[in-house]
Amino acid sequence: MLVSTPEQVKSDDTEHGAEIMLRCPGCFRSIGYLQQAEAAVVDCSACGLRLSCERGIWRALLPDRILRYARFINDYQSIRASEGRGSAESDYYLALPYRDLSGLLSSQWAIRARTFFPGLPH
Repeated sequence: MLVSTPEQVKSDDTEHGAEIMLRCPGCFRSIGYLQQAEAAVVDCSACGLRLSCERGIWRALLPDRILRYARFINDYQSIRASEGRGSAESDYYLALPYRDLSGLLSSQWAIRARTFFPGLPH
């Protein structure tokens, strides 16, 4: 799990007032709280893995997984583009699943929003 809800964070860690703690995708140790992670790069002090944030999106896929999924990602992007899905703007993805900024698939995203991170406020 790459994020922790307040219930999963030890009580001594909650003094930061953060709702979500980031975890390293490599070793699952804490790498800071979401509100503190405004830097473009965060290094895990436990295993040394470097995560980067590009246009508001954290790149948390492990290096060996990038190679493993490269063909799938390329095929997926091509298929979705041919269906008229997606955007060149990061704001589009950051708003999903609660808002479809394109307005093209709002009903589909409304269904996804109901099951996305149940229990979190929308």
